[in-house]
Order: sequence, then C-alpha cells, then structure tokens
Amino acid sequence: VDCTTESAGWDVMVEVSTSGYEWNMWTNGGIRGSGQEGGSYGTIQSTDFNYTGVGDGQGLFPERYLEADAPTGVFIENSWYAYNLAGNHKLWPNYRVFAVGTGSAIYKLQFLSYYDETGESGNLTIRFEAL
Repeated sequence: VDCTTESAGWDVMVEVSTSGYEWNMWTNGGIRGSGQEGGSYGTIQSTDFNYTGVGDGQGLFPERYLEADAPTGVFIENSWYAYNLAGNHKLWPNYRVFAVGTGSAIYKLQFLSYYDETGESGNLTIRFEAL
C-alpha cells in the first residue's frame, strides 16, 4: 500500500530512507496518517506471543493503553531490537510484543528478524495476530 497518500487503508508503515540505512515504524494515526490506529508496549508483561491476558474480561483490549504515533512513538521509545550483541554490527530482535490498534481491532505484533535467509539486511520478518 502506498502510505504517502491520504488513504487510511494501512495500519503499520515502515518508512525507509532513500539510502536504505535509516527507517522507522509508524501506525496510521497521530502525526503519520488520518486513521485511528495506535500502538502500545509495556502493559503486556510477557514476550509470549500467545499471551491474551490483557483485556476487560470480554476479550477487548482497553483503549486507554493505546497511543497515537508522535515524534517519539511506541516503536521508537520501545525498540524491538538490540544492536551489536555479538560485536558484528547486526540487529537482533528482542521479541517484544506490541499491541497495534486499527480502529476496529487490536493486533499483537512481534518482530522476528531484520535479515532474509541469505543474511541480507533490511528484510523485516514480523508476525501478527488479532486479539
């Protein structure tokens, strides 16, 4: 999806610089879009992707935990990776689970890798599932 248009037809955007060395993750809301999306990290105290314990007893994620993107959004303040763990200038996922709201549903999102099967960087692998 072309996220540069005014369309609200996207939920999570990966913004990559022309050099390919700098990029950010954004949700479609706040400063990056006209949607009602937001993200959260920190209220779910588990990196277990199957964790579904947060809610109002009816399976609904409390809306007060979601926040719209700002210049210091949820993906910036709560990094999904660690850098240079083995001294080889690589990104390593920390397997945090983020909650991302789409306006009509909440999804859990987890980053699994920054590299493809050949080791080429800049190839995100993520998984997500509706709560």
